[in-house]
Amino acid sequence: MTASTATKAHPVEALREDHLRASRLIRLLTEQIEGIARLTALDIEMAQGIFRYMVDFVDRQHHAREDLLIELLGKRDPSALRKVRQTNQDHDRLTNEGEDILAVLARLLERPYVGGRALVGRLRHYG
Repeated sequence: MTASTATKAHPVEALREDHLRASRLIRLLTEQIEGIARLTALDIEMAQGIFRYMVDFVDRQHHAREDLLIELLGKRDPSALRKVRQTNQDHDRLTNEGEDILAVLARLLERPYVGGRALVGRLRHYG
């Protein structure tokens, strides 16, 4: 399912597909960056593209839809409100981390080896 067809699917299925797609991208990116000694400008540009997608689509669009759905669930089941608030905080944290990772990637183009080690550590904690 693509990002454009995800919105046509059942909302929960679309969110699940978004999560699977994001997990695959993070795994791919981590594999690429763990080969830090071999990083090239092309690898870094690919990583920037993946994280631009993570920030622009996942953090801003997917999480916005997910937050609305979770808010509705919280209204239906008030005992879930704590979890709802935690999920919203997690989404805010992920957005900030994604922006930080984009900044590290921009610095990597200037000094690949030095910034690469920091990036691998950040990726392990993202999500």
